[in-house]
Amino acid sequence: MIPLLQSIYDPALALPEDEHFYRLALDDINLFSVHSQFYHALHKSGKLGGTPEFFSGHLKRNYEATMYQNLVFRHTEYKVLQKFEEKQIFAIPLKGTRFAERYFGHFAARGTSDIDLLVKPEQLQEAIAAVKGMGFKLDKMIHNHAVLYRLIEGTHHPLMVELHWTLDKKYCSELKDKPFWEESRPLEAYRYIRELSTQHTFYFIILHSMRHRMESIRFVMDISQILFNAGDEIDFPRLLQQAEGDCTLRRIQIALSIVYNQLPVLQHIKPLPFSPAPAVWNYNMIRNRLRGIKSVQEYHYRLFFRFGIFDSWKHRLLSQELIYKTLMKHQLSKS
Repeated sequence: MIPLLQSIYDPALALPEDEHFYRLALDDINLFSVHSQFYHALHKSGKLGGTPEFFSGHLKRNYEATMYQNLVFRHTEYKVLQKFEEKQIFAIPLKGTRFAERYFGHFAARGTSDIDLLVKPEQLQEAIAAVKGMGFKLDKMIHNHAVLYRLIEGTHHPLMVELHWTLDKKYCSELKDKPFWEESRPLEAYRYIRELSTQHTFYFIILHSMRHRMESIRFVMDISQILFNAGDEIDFPRLLQQAEGDCTLRRIQIALSIVYNQLPVLQHIKPLPFSPAPAVWNYNMIRNRLRGIKSVQEYHYRLFFRFGIFDSWKHRLLSQELIYKTLMKHQLSKS
């Protein structure tokens, strides 16, 4: 699937012609659930017509299904934001349909599975109460966010709302949220609802992708889409300086190395201020892991993301706190 992605983003590369290639690519697109991303990217590049009919037809059908699902999420998010505005609760939408509109070009160009909002810590309980007042139930409080849910009307599928009170897990860094809020701007006609700058959206998306160990091609596409569509709004030296102060520099460099190694054309569009490092990320290994195929390489990969992505030994050790607590609880229950 990487050669297809490269040919979409690089005008100098022609699409593959082998029909068997597209059947294999479709298997991978199904595996990673990135139908909308590929359909919209191919359509926007003018290359959709150069793909086999069975391939483009399958993408289109799934894109239309995603459009319906995203409409539900967009409408619900609008209602939540309206409620927050009424109650004077500051909030910033993260990812979701607004991210798709802003950087992919259409609200349905990227499938979403929940509504992510950043709120101020001092307003968290008020925000939870407001969402519960809309029929949602509090599921759990974990790491740096509260998870609420309700069933989508007429289905058994949950609609999730995640309220983040900070943008990184406790103990994983020294990240400061204040600059994100200070550089945010009012969203549309709202007073209390804001949106991140492109610079900080990019920073957040990288942290989010690394939190999930870059274990899907969707994370590569999320990061690259911002670079392709709004790269001139990103200041790499400033990003690296902020990340160094936040103790997230290693994560930023690893994620960008992975993306640039897969899409070399990015060096011509937005050159990195450092040489991409040989990464442990490997597409075949990521795909096999999702298929349940284990390997020594996958073990090394997980070990690397467990200990090798932090800027200091302090954060490497503190980030394991939850694991230690779980093990201790298990040992105590056995004794």
